[in-house]
Amino acid sequence: VLETWVRHQLWRLLFGRLRTAALLAQRHVRGAAARREAARRWRRRDAATAVQRWVRGRSRKVWFRGARAAATCLEALARGWSGRGRATRLRAAIAIEAAGRRSMVRTWYRGTKRATVCVQRRERGVQARRRYAEAKGAAVTLETTARRHRAATSYGKLRAGAAVAQTRARAAAARREAARR
Repeated sequence: VLETWVRHQLWRLLFGRLRTAALLAQRHVRGAAARREAARRWRRRDAATAVQRWVRGRSRKVWFRGARAAATCLEALARGWSGRGRATRLRAAIAIEAAGRRSMVRTWYRGTKRATVCVQRRERGVQARRRYAEAKGAAVTLETTARRHRAATSYGKLRAGAAVAQTRARAAAARREAARR
């Protein structure tokens, strides 16, 4: 019996150690899997960043080429104009630029004004709906109170009337009973 008990204790001890070792191994495996997943996500994010960087660089290069071409054209025009009445041409360019700026400012103002009106309209609608809901709630409360009062009053009158009618009916029945005897 003692030997069986000792074997049982040894097996319990061995099972506890094996379970601890299994839990430790699971923790290591899960940690490694999590680190692999994190590394995969970092690589994916780095790849997305690289693509974004390439696209942004490409678009900036295209813009720069256009700007450089425009600058080259403007320089050529300026050189040509300088030989043929530079002051007149520059004044015309300034007037054109001013007209362009005015047009841009007007467009920006119209868009801003339109957006402002839209925001104001929506906010006024929200406020109007809120006021309507409050007024409707107050009206419902008022109507409920009035109906409750009317019902209580009419119930009291009906109850009093029923009590009078019962009293009179009982009195008439008692008189009939007395007349029979």
